Amino acid sequence: MSQGSAFEPPERVKSWLKMNKLGAGGFGSTWLYQSDSDADEYAAIKFLGQSPLSEPRTETVDRFRREGKIMKSLDHQSIAKLKDSDCETPWIAMEYFAGEDLKRVLVKRGALDQREWFRLASEMLNALTYMHQNKVIHRDLNPGNIIKILILY
Repeated sequence: MSQGSAFEPPERVKSWLKMNKLGAGGFGSTWLYQSDSDADEYAAIKFLGQSPLSEPRTETVDRFRREGKIMKSLDHQSIAKLKDSDCETPWIAMEYFAGEDLKRVLVKRGALDQREWFRLASEMLNALTYMHQNKVIHRDLNPGNIIKILILY
């Protein structure tokens, strides 16, 4: 399945209805879907794109499967939970965190104030500590993969 700029995912994936594109990366593209039975439930569904030229497709699909397996094994408030997956198609549906990625926030606003930075850093370090305790290493930690959730207090 090619995932160039022309990739258009299905309107429906199981009980999920397509809303809009969230982003794209090295593994493919991620789209926002809404539950057809609960208007307040959303999922970020990642569709596997093309394999890198240096890697056979079977290897890319295996890495995608491992990602789903790892997500299924983790249970932490700051880590998106696996909702469903299908490695034949292949796609992974994960919990959707509303907010903006840190990269966009920094481009739009500039540096975070000290209070915001300490709260975000603390949440990230708690999640990374949990992952490391479970023998998982995040291999693509960058501002584009960190969602800054708006919390009013």
